[in-house]
Amino acid sequence: METAIKRLGKSPQELGTVGYFGGGCDDNSCPDILETENGDFIIIGKDVTGDVNLNGISGLAPNERAVLIPRITLTSAKKDIP
Repeated sequence: METAIKRLGKSPQELGTVGYFGGGCDDNSCPDILETENGDFIIIGKDVTGDVNLNGISGLAPNERAVLIPRITLTSAKKDIP
């Protein structure tokens, strides 16, 4: 099991992305980027696996999902990504 230790970038509340995908943070629908204790990242966003065209640029293994996050979520995390 992966354990998140810190958020990268600003919180969804600070970015104004609470409910970005149609819900509120109370129902776990806030896009976010978290770092794990081993240095990997957890991306919280909308699962678009069945609705995305990767256009031959990349592919998905059966155990992978394509996750959409708002641009502002990633750009706010830029300063925290080594």
